[in-house]
Amino acid sequence: MLARTRNLVIALVWLATGCASNDLRVGTSHDPLTAFPSSATFGWDRERIRMPSDDRIARLDLPTHLERILADELGARGYRLVDSGPTDFRISYQLTTRSVMSDKPFATASLSIRMNDGKERQVWVGFAIAEIHVDLPQPERSARLRNVVQQMLENFPPRSDS
Repeated sequence: MLARTRNLVIALVWLATGCASNDLRVGTSHDPLTAFPSSATFGWDRERIRMPSDDRIARLDLPTHLERILADELGARGYRLVDSGPTDFRISYQLTTRSVMSDKPFATASLSIRMNDGKERQVWVGFAIAEIHVDLPQPERSARLRNVVQQMLENFPPRSDS
């Protein structure tokens, strides 16, 4: 519970400092008592996935692109997506946006990615604040999203200091 509260406070600080800026801001946190193996399995935690209800954002089909990118990037780090059955980790994500004005082609968005272990304990969280440009071509949006995920996972899996 303490780790979850700490992660929420960290994410809120990032949000408060990042919403006024156009720069990409990325951070991560993990439970230092969790051993992250060099290879593991993961699945999606569909009950915890949250997306905004804004139609302009929904048309971008971000979940499909995000899940493909996450599977690719985690796969490159030894973590394999399994469609059903038991897994070592469950992954969820949440995207929130500040209101998309009809006269602006972008929204300031906050993306968080959470990893829970088999005991439903949050063991890793990554978060980013960036602009979503709804008028960009899909390949460019995917490239920007991949960059965000790559930065989040730059030091994943976390190494034990012992």
